[in-house]
Amino acid sequence: TLKNIESARPFDQLTIDDVAAAEPSIDEKTTQLVAKGRWSVPGYKEKFGDLSLL
Repeated sequence: TLKNIESARPFDQLTIDDVAAAEPSIDEKTTQLVAKGRWSVPGYKEKFGDLSLL
C-alpha cells in the first residue's frame, strides 16, 4: 500500500541481512556460487586486475 511505501526505509539504508530475510533464495544461491568458486563481481577484474596471483 502507499502507506507501506511512504514508511519504508530508503533503499540505501538496507542491509544484506534485510535483503536475505526478504528473499531467502538470494542467500541460498550466493552460498552455492561461492562453494563452486563461481562468485565474482562483474567488471572487477577489468578494473582492478586479478589479485589471485599475489
